Amino acid sequence: MKNSRRLSLATIGILLYHFLFWQAGYGINLWFFSTFLMVTLLWCSPEVLPSKKIISLGLGTFLTGGLVVWHHSLLSQVIHLISFVLFTGFALQPRLRSLLYGLLTSLTTLLLVPQAGWRFLRKRQSAWQRSFNVSRWGRLLVAPLCFSGVFLWMFRAGNDSFLSFTNHLGEQSFLTLSDFLLHFSWSQMGFTLLGFLIIGTVFSEQPVRIFTQWDIREPNYLYRKQLQLTHSFKTLALKSELLTGLLLMGLVNMMLLLVNYFDITLLWFKFDYSQVDLSTALHEGTYQLIASILLSMGILLYFFRRNLNFYQKNQWLKRLAYLWILQNFILIISVGLRTYYYIYVYGLAYKRIGVLVFLLLTLFGLFTLWQKISYKHSFSYLLRQNLWATYLVFVGLCGINWDVLMVRYNLAHPHVISKEVDASFLLARADHTLFMLHQQREKLSNTSSETRNARNLGQLANRIEYFMETYEKRRWVAWNYADARTYRLLKKHYSKGLVGYCHHPPHQHFLSTSE
Repeated sequence: MKNSRRLSLATIGILLYHFLFWQAGYGINLWFFSTFLMVTLLWCSPEVLPSKKIISLGLGTFLTGGLVVWHHSLLSQVIHLISFVLFTGFALQPRLRSLLYGLLTSLTTLLLVPQAGWRFLRKRQSAWQRSFNVSRWGRLLVAPLCFSGVFLWMFRAGNDSFLSFTNHLGEQSFLTLSDFLLHFSWSQMGFTLLGFLIIGTVFSEQPVRIFTQWDIREPNYLYRKQLQLTHSFKTLALKSELLTGLLLMGLVNMMLLLVNYFDITLLWFKFDYSQVDLSTALHEGTYQLIASILLSMGILLYFFRRNLNFYQKNQWLKRLAYLWILQNFILIISVGLRTYYYIYVYGLAYKRIGVLVFLLLTLFGLFTLWQKISYKHSFSYLLRQNLWATYLVFVGLCGINWDVLMVRYNLAHPHVISKEVDASFLLARADHTLFMLHQQREKLSNTSSETRNARNLGQLANRIEYFMETYEKRRWVAWNYADARTYRLLKKHYSKGLVGYCHHPPHQHFLSTSE
């Protein structure tokens, strides 16, 4: 009963997938389809519902799906798909704890769908062969087919009308087959196969279990390992490792103290951006500092990986580690200030926002590293906690329409030195920023080059016209609020339409258009 229910829902899912996504973009269809798959998967396997991780991933997937409809940003689409993949992995294996293993479970199950489908067909073929005796039916059909062929030849030879009819029928059959092969859509076939893989993964009856076994075997806490060595040899090895750790942590703490001193005196108080090459200070300095932070975390993880955690004389190593974590916290503030000054001068961009997000996650990583040293947590526990934090942060980031935020901020805060906006960057943002760009189009043409001004305004005009034309041809299943609002505002503003709108010099058109 359960298998037949899965098969019926999988068939509905395939048909729904083809209807919602064939030759359509992402919008309400993505939200509806992922919700349908989640609900049906939970209905087929209600035993997974009490899991808090399943509930969290389900809510995250539903929320990001709604944000795809609301913002229609690339980030929300990517995070929604990743969240759905994670939900599927945990639904298939409810005992999972790590998001990494949940992702691997889903992807591996996806790759094994063709093999599972082949096994399913082999089982069905065996059942069909048992109910349908091929040799018996073959013997029954041989004589009728042979005699029909003889009479066909006789009738064709003795009746001109029948001969003409059969020839015409053969030609039409050949033309129909040729037309089918000529217009056969390989892209549609690949699209359908992708749907089979997705549905096959969601409704898999034999999901991959090896990652669940690995996840369960990894403890949350470290335990003292009893080595098959003499007590004096073990003590000597721990003393040597402790001495190495003390020397290394002492030296790097001293160097980091100097770095933080220079950063505090340069960045924290009375910073003059006109006297500093901000591009070098951010790109080269930030990347080096990020690498230093990651290397620092690696060093601490190495020394506190095993029995040194339980050594009674490791108090000074712990103190130096805590000091190192504190200094890395100060270093993160310095990197954040560099990024802030760079944004103040050059404006918002994806990489600059990405640096701030990385710093936020690194702060959480330092906190969990302090927890690991204090409570003797394992590396697996640390990885799980940080992956869950990363997931929650990115789900939260989907709540902000970053393209709109960047366009609004950069138009309001042009380049501090040149007093110009980066028009090429703004014109490459999402479609739902077009009306905002048009409203403040004069800021895209404030450079000293008339050619560049005309090119910027012409590019904006072309983008608006292309958006209006393509939006009207979209299928309703790809509807989203952000593009619908932009289309409505542009259509209201241009009551006469946009046809032929770029046949005039773009800058003349925009300068002559009234609000």
